[in-house]
Amino acid sequence: MVQQSQEEVRRIESLTRSTLGFFRQAKGPESVDLISSVEAVRFLLGPTLRQRGIELEVSHQGDCRVFAFAVETRQVLLNLVRNAIEATERRGAKVSLNLEGRRDDVRMAVADQGSGISPEVMPRLFQFGATTKGDRGNGMGLWLVKQLVGRHGGLIEVESSPGEGARFTVIWPRRMPAEATGEDVAHSEPGRKAS
Repeated sequence: MVQQSQEEVRRIESLTRSTLGFFRQAKGPESVDLISSVEAVRFLLGPTLRQRGIELEVSHQGDCRVFAFAVETRQVLLNLVRNAIEATERRGAKVSLNLEGRRDDVRMAVADQGSGISPEVMPRLFQFGATTKGDRGNGMGLWLVKQLVGRHGGLIEVESSPGEGARFTVIWPRRMPAEATGEDVAHSEPGRKAS
């Protein structure tokens, strides 16, 4: 029992350190490996995935580095993956996350095997206060995702059919718009921190 208690304490310490690092904001944008951001989200949501019996299937192709606010990339991923998990009620189901590094951006797609989004909710899905979760939701998650993606010059789209789940696709540019950073990012490159 003592050994189990010590292991549990170490696990909690590790989770606490990871959580604090997850939400620590840098002073400015930096080179962010979105694959590392995905792994941080997987670690943070691990207990929820295990409890609900859902598998997070991750795949990636190409260079997935962007010049961005790291904590904001993780927040976007956390909200989308957590929503996908919550929408997936069947044990043994999968949530998939695919990253595709392209020339000017990284395409991220998060898909679930849930009940889908009703056509009535779709037009206002990204509005502040809109929720698909009834009393369990506050309507801030997807609104925040849209704000953070937009701040980085990106786009977010959703495809869903009732009974067939949903797929959220984020186009994350390699570089942020200069007005979003307050500095000249035109000469900054992914893989190199801004000076």
